[in-house]
Amino acid sequence: MADALDNELKNIKKSLASRLKTAALDFTTLEVTTLSGQVKHIMDNSSKKFLKTEDILKKIKGTADGEIDLIAHTQIHFDHDTINFVKSGMKESEKELFMLHQDAIRSANEGRNGFLGLLQKIIV
Repeated sequence: MADALDNELKNIKKSLASRLKTAALDFTTLEVTTLSGQVKHIMDNSSKKFLKTEDILKKIKGTADGEIDLIAHTQIHFDHDTINFVKSGMKESEKELFMLHQDAIRSANEGRNGFLGLLQKIIV
């Protein structure tokens, strides 16, 4: 019975470690994309679900009707490698969207750092 309990505890630890690893990888890569256009071009009226970046990008590449502009895209990896794309020749309204993009990066970075701090407290 003790062996069965010990094995069960080991399995729980492995499962928890696997889930923490997946969550940590997801939360340590920060990605912010700012688009301009109409939501109806990337989401039908019947869909009430949360928009996912990968779904949006698939529709933009293939089936979206109308014009959708990428204003900015930022990807920051755990080791601080960063990829930035910023639209050139922005209009004033697009510059305002870019400022919102910068705010979103700051906010997401604060959230990521908070999560990492929580992980550190759990692990240490």
